[in-house]
Amino acid sequence: MLRDKTVAFLGAGSMAESMISGIVQIGSIPAERIYVTNRSNQLRLEEMNHVYGVHAVHQDALPYEEVDFFILAMKPQGAADALDALKDKIRVDQVVISVLAGISTEFMENHLQLGQQVVRLMPNTSSMIRESATALCPGRHTAMDNVIAVKELFGCMGKVFLIEEEQMDIFTGIAGSGPAYFYYLMEHMELAGVKRVWMKRWSVRLSPKRF
Repeated sequence: MLRDKTVAFLGAGSMAESMISGIVQIGSIPAERIYVTNRSNQLRLEEMNHVYGVHAVHQDALPYEEVDFFILAMKPQGAADALDALKDKIRVDQVVISVLAGISTEFMENHLQLGQQVVRLMPNTSSMIRESATALCPGRHTAMDNVIAVKELFGCMGKVFLIEEEQMDIFTGIAGSGPAYFYYLMEHMELAGVKRVWMKRWSVRLSPKRF
């Protein structure tokens, strides 16, 4: 079902990379059917092309007519401009997907043409190792077959949960951002352990010899 789909990532940050990595690893969509773009960081685009084999292009060069899913993966403050730029370039049967914290389906619909299909998603960085917990909330006009397709697409990166819009912020705080706090804690525990061992070794070396 997905292998004939084309995906465009608007944004090339760590979240976009996590999702692209998961999709490419599992092979649900061929790399040659994945596009990624950003505003100005050409070196980052070249890196994505080299590592994952995806098309890395300027946004003006996107084949808008061919894309099935547009995934907003820039910083949330850039969402309005990105949606306004998409409005007159896409059809209502194409799906706009947001993985941005705090961007509701209503917000997306208000910035796009009437009847546009949208989906709000919240994966986490564990998608890179296919262990993400992802929440999915479709907009008012999104067809069920597209909801199923999006769920299948992100299912290759872990578990996907269909939830109500009002539950999304709670899910974002717990499952979306939560793992990052544990990773941060584990990194500091590792550094503390290394520091402890280093200090112990040097204290032994510097201590006076006993006779």
